[in-house]
Amino acid sequence: MVVGAHGDAADGGGGGGGGGGGDEAHGVSANAEGHQRGGHGGHGAYATTAISSNSGGDSGTRHASGVQPSVNTSHFHHHGYVIVDDVFASEYIDWMRQKILQLQANQSTHFKPWFVPELVDPGVTIPNFLARPSFNFMHDLPSAPQLLAVLRTVFGGSRFRYCSHNDIGIDRIVGWHKDVLNDQYKKYQSLPLWETNAPEGGHFIVKALVYLQDHTKDDDALVLVPGSHTTPSMDTEGHITLHPKKGSVVVFEQRATHRGRYWTPQKLLHNDPSRILVSLGYGRDNIFTDQFERGTRARQANQCGAKCVPDQRPSGVAASSVRKLGTRRLATEDHAARAKQGRASPVADE
Repeated sequence: MVVGAHGDAADGGGGGGGGGGGDEAHGVSANAEGHQRGGHGGHGAYATTAISSNSGGDSGTRHASGVQPSVNTSHFHHHGYVIVDDVFASEYIDWMRQKILQLQANQSTHFKPWFVPELVDPGVTIPNFLARPSFNFMHDLPSAPQLLAVLRTVFGGSRFRYCSHNDIGIDRIVGWHKDVLNDQYKKYQSLPLWETNAPEGGHFIVKALVYLQDHTKDDDALVLVPGSHTTPSMDTEGHITLHPKKGSVVVFEQRATHRGRYWTPQKLLHNDPSRILVSLGYGRDNIFTDQFERGTRARQANQCGAKCVPDQRPSGVAASSVRKLGTRRLATEDHAARAKQGRASPVADE
């Protein structure tokens, strides 16, 4: 899915394109949602951009909250993250959560060192749910119009696309890290990620996180170091815990230093409901995203195994190939291939 400045499947041969017009309603207002959502105690230190989810098509619109969210892009670029409230309807989040829990036993996998007992880390993950026929009820999530509207605002005038990263984490405990390719997949990311004057606009890949429960009154959501996306340093001083409410989307620059919730012995004494996180990756339509996608697809294929339908697309499509083929033709071919496999294609509506 390649998305232009207005969220469409973009035409081949074109570059960025300006914002405004189309289905976006732009407006600037003083932010009063607190520091995590872009302001500082409601003092209006940053401006927010109002967005519209009326991007056309039925896919995803039935899941919208009915409230027009706003995205604080200044806060995002400065701190490396932003919480966008009221993206999805609470009823949709509850419905998705129930469906996932019904599938957890047969679809999830433990990914942790052998020496870590399950009692300490009971978490499981469901990588590449978009390639699993049993998760077809979620296959339209990456192209949900209200989510694309949020991302369109974050990316500004840059063309961006979904870059294959998709997983579900249930009660996972993950230490400090940055979302870069590691181990045997590191070879795919040959370009330096923090280089000044990088080609094709440089690295700009984000994760969109959808928590399937409310975290306004607990500390079980993302822990992140503001501003850490600008440096390869793993210094965790100044880290904060985010508190997204149900229906919100957390968008963060994937080079930011972050971790999941902390585990404490006290958690053994409580039978708390499962913590479920859905994660999706999107990147600027350039070679950095191409490389990350190749490594991501290789990793997810190894993790998913026989539970996933094999992806028959070429392994990574360079930006030059996208322009040569024409992204609309590529999206059509992608949709046809997925349809043969019984998979819905996350192609944005025009």
